[in-house]
Amino acid sequence: MGKERGAALLMALLLAILVAVLASGMMQDEQRRVKLLENQRVRDEAEQMGVGALDWARLILREDLLHTGAVDHLGEVWAVPITDIPLESVTGGGESGIRLSGRILDAQSRFNLMSLVKVASAGAGQGWVGATAIDPEGVAVFQRLLQSLGLDPAAAPAIAAQMLASRFTAPLTAGTASAPDPFPARQVTDQSAGAPLPLGVVGEVRTWFPDADASTLVRLESCLVLLPLPTQVNANTASANVLGAVLGVDPGTLAGLLQARQQQAFSDTADLQRQVNALLPNPGPFPSSQLGVSSDYFWVVEELRRPGAVQRRQALVARQHGVGQMTRVLEWREGWTPGIDLTGGG
Repeated sequence: MGKERGAALLMALLLAILVAVLASGMMQDEQRRVKLLENQRVRDEAEQMGVGALDWARLILREDLLHTGAVDHLGEVWAVPITDIPLESVTGGGESGIRLSGRILDAQSRFNLMSLVKVASAGAGQGWVGATAIDPEGVAVFQRLLQSLGLDPAAAPAIAAQMLASRFTAPLTAGTASAPDPFPARQVTDQSAGAPLPLGVVGEVRTWFPDADASTLVRLESCLVLLPLPTQVNANTASANVLGAVLGVDPGTLAGLLQARQQQAFSDTADLQRQVNALLPNPGPFPSSQLGVSSDYFWVVEELRRPGAVQRRQALVARQHGVGQMTRVLEWREGWTPGIDLTGGG
């Protein structure tokens, strides 16, 4: 009898241990499930806040277009960055633990690779269109930009030919039923080898100059953009390298022009031309087709910080009069284009 009672007691102890182990495992599984649900809730909340921040930026760009659309410069509201703003919870009120930093950047402060080619105008010039020929003026600007960065300017015609080949199409007739949606919003997730360059991103430049050092390539990337249409460079926002390439002068001679721009933005093309003639030594013919004072394309970049994670996103926004909503998101992506930051220039 004593042995049987001992065996029963041992069995009860083993069962108790087994139940305790199972209960502990179930509690841990439940805790993991609750943690996953909480993480998913925070991710979803951050996603909603990111979309809201983009809509807010689009509203700022729309209002700017309505009031001062003829000129865009770094003293306007859209150019003011926001830094480390605590956001309220979408679901329960109060602070969510998510903090937002972001800014709007002028995409036309860079040289647009689509300016290397001439295009067929589809959808009243509002959308992504095909190239029909190489533009010699754009190639000349690109050559000067490469030379100012210490790169081989002889590469420019080959790059223009590559752009023409990758974008070539027969001219589209306005109103053609088969014409594509002029603003196809795309999410970019990767850049496969040989695929067309995504809007706003110039990831293939490294393959064009295999012998260039990393710092030079970063500087080149920070001077380039790829937009749906050829565009003028905005003289109110462009860097010295880009502005010098368009004007055909050494960037080192632009100190006076840049200082004048900082004190008072160029109000129109005539004002810009007067300033160029007055402040630059021996200025050449004014490149009216390549240089302006307003912009149609902007980046909205945002950084959402939540407990344990940082999420960075950027969207390319087109802005024009008379196109319905006036601002349209052409493309958005995780991460940022090279050269973008939240505190300094573009």
